[in-house]
Amino acid sequence: MALMFDLPIDKKVYDFIVEFMDTNGFAPTHTEISEYLGRKTFGSVGKILHRLKDQEHISFVPNKKRGIRLLN
Repeated sequence: MALMFDLPIDKKVYDFIVEFMDTNGFAPTHTEISEYLGRKTFGSVGKILHRLKDQEHISFVPNKKRGIRLLN
């Protein structure tokens, strides 16, 4: 079954997180996601990550810089 996303940018960020974790063995930071998207503010990245959390694709590990965990 294919994963469903609210917006195309959600899938783009999710795919980036998956690829980053496969390559590096750990999650990207908000800064790395922001740089990948070419965005200068972290607010938009935070909104995307919270949408992914609400869609149950990721969760957050409290008090961790690289605290993104994949759920799917």
